Amino acid sequence: MKKQSYPIFILGMLVSACAQMPKAIQEELPVNPSIETVRANIDDFQGQRVRWGGVIQEIKNLEARTIIEIVGKPLNNEGRPRAIDESPGRFLAVFREFIDPAIYTSGRLITVLGEVTGAETGEIGAFNYRYPVVHVDRDYLWPREIVQYAYPDPFFYDPWFYSWPYYRFSPFFYDPWLYPWRRPYYW
Repeated sequence: MKKQSYPIFILGMLVSACAQMPKAIQEELPVNPSIETVRANIDDFQGQRVRWGGVIQEIKNLEARTIIEIVGKPLNNEGRPRAIDESPGRFLAVFREFIDPAIYTSGRLITVLGEVTGAETGEIGAFNYRYPVVHVDRDYLWPREIVQYAYPDPFFYDPWFYSWPYYRFSPFFYDPWLYPWRRPYYW
């Protein structure tokens, strides 16, 4: 009985480990053109639905709507913007309601789902830039990633102990011999 339950348990763990897109931005899009393509010929893509994402650059609250300037990033399989140093361009996301600038702050990752409605010309510094405009139906503000730094445990540190070569780095063990310039003792 136990031998039969292990493969089922392993299969269940593998199936549940698959990453899924948040329900707020799930929609089957026949074609999802890139920001560069839409920006090059905006008239061909008027009224087409897109799923774009990126980093919030600026937010403007007006009387009847909110405009968010987003630095576009390519999306991964989950719909999350990738943390890379290249961008296909910027776009404007137009919301029909008030968006709180204390929550949607500059630097946060966002994915929007909406319809391309045209283009607006704005300035980035002294450069005139033509922004594609997306009227947003649904959006997903990604939670901030928490970065945890590993610090060595002072009670389990031995400066004269050489680590085993197959365990060069472990998140649970600080290896002073892997990084000699970090050693507390230089003699």
